[in-house]
Amino acid sequence: MKNKTLIIILVFIILGLGCYIILDKAIDKENAEIIKDKEKQIDDVGKLTDEELFDIQQFLTTNAADNFLKVYFTKPSEIDMDKVLQYNSIYSREQAKGDRKYYCEIMKLETCDTEAPFDGDVSLYQKDKVADYFKDYTGLEIDGIKKSLLPKYYSEKDNAYFNVHSDAYESTIYVLGGTKNKNQYYIDYLGTGFLDDEEKIKPIPRKVVLKKSGGSRYGYYFVSNKKLD
Repeated sequence: MKNKTLIIILVFIILGLGCYIILDKAIDKENAEIIKDKEKQIDDVGKLTDEELFDIQQFLTTNAADNFLKVYFTKPSEIDMDKVLQYNSIYSREQAKGDRKYYCEIMKLETCDTEAPFDGDVSLYQKDKVADYFKDYTGLEIDGIKKSLLPKYYSEKDNAYFNVHSDAYESTIYVLGGTKNKNQYYIDYLGTGFLDDEEKIKPIPRKVVLKKSGGSRYGYYFVSNKKLD
């Protein structure tokens, strides 16, 4: 009987030790996951690393992305695509310059005599390409913006917008620094503009907000772009 009691006690001790080891490992695993989550949260919030800033500088200075820095907006639906498309060689082709009748039709001129001067260069932007361009850099459908923010001239026959411009100006962008909050990136930069006379030469302090997304074709979407006070 005494031996039987000892065996029972030993069994309970072994079972207890087994439960303790299993529970201890579970607690360690849970603690490790909590620490990992906290480290990830810290990594997702705060100042950007030099590598992240370099990556954003590279993105903002591409020929297609920097056009969105020509305009100020607090949300993508306020982006003036008429200005974004001006001087945009990526999504346009020269059109109508050599055909006066076609030019007058597009520009909706009341008279079209041979003496009427061409009013700057005319570029054509296919409607579907403009929609794709907007979505690639905002993640949204272009139908969400006001009609007044699209190029003024549209041809049903060509299914395209037309834009008139004269001289182009270089745009320079210097990323100064930034912070992040999860997938939102707040970037301070200096930039010279294309269209605002006051900003053609003198760099203006600005803040652009980007949203990092794996679904984005180029890694980031534009959220807003403002002058710094």
